[in-house]
Amino acid sequence: MSSWHSLNMGRLASRFALVAVLLLSVGCTTAPRFSATVDAIAVEGDVNHSYVLKPVVDGVDSADLHFREYAGYIHSALESQGLVRAQSAQDASIEIEVNYGAKRDHRIVSSPSLYTDLQRTQRVCQRRDRNGRCRLWQTRSVPREPPELDNRLRDDFRVLSYYRLFIALEAIDIKNSAEREVLWSTRARTNRTNPDLRTAMPLLVAAASQYVGRDTGREVPVVLQLDDHGQPKPAE
Repeated sequence: MSSWHSLNMGRLASRFALVAVLLLSVGCTTAPRFSATVDAIAVEGDVNHSYVLKPVVDGVDSADLHFREYAGYIHSALESQGLVRAQSAQDASIEIEVNYGAKRDHRIVSSPSLYTDLQRTQRVCQRRDRNGRCRLWQTRSVPREPPELDNRLRDDFRVLSYYRLFIALEAIDIKNSAEREVLWSTRARTNRTNPDLRTAMPLLVAAASQYVGRDTGREVPVVLQLDDHGQPKPAE
């Protein structure tokens, strides 16, 4: 094999190796993620309770098909945290009220843009009468003066519409408190351009589940790594 051929083969191999590295790096930076914020507060952090779920969404009861689907995600999340699903309210020590929804909102954003028109129009008199009055006008473009060029940057404003998707879980003592004392409350929310709760609900529940019965002290950000099917990956 000639030295020229070996040199070209070496260069080709190097290029393939570079492409492979670039593809791997792109794949690492584009891993799907889900971002949400969680706010949890607790009077009693003990989650060793038996529970029942109760929807508190307007027009929704326990037989609602959407609620039943969402309840499946919630049961799995709560049981992973040590809670036990009761067969009925009589067998439960707490009742967990479930609220969820999608609310439309908007915000105004501004971005600076460069004013690229470096000329302006000017009317110039081409012919006057004996009294000095202009009888013929012509419009022409003239360069802008330096003071005008100092203000070439301007703000462009846009209105962005989005949806606030949320879920709220509130645990109420139904065995030891006649006043139905609230033991803990956990809320998760995210902003999306699509109001589809069915795709967002398992992610919202997964984000909220790790803070059930805890007190975050403030609203905290949560980022979930997703698999190829858009579902949360198991925590490592």
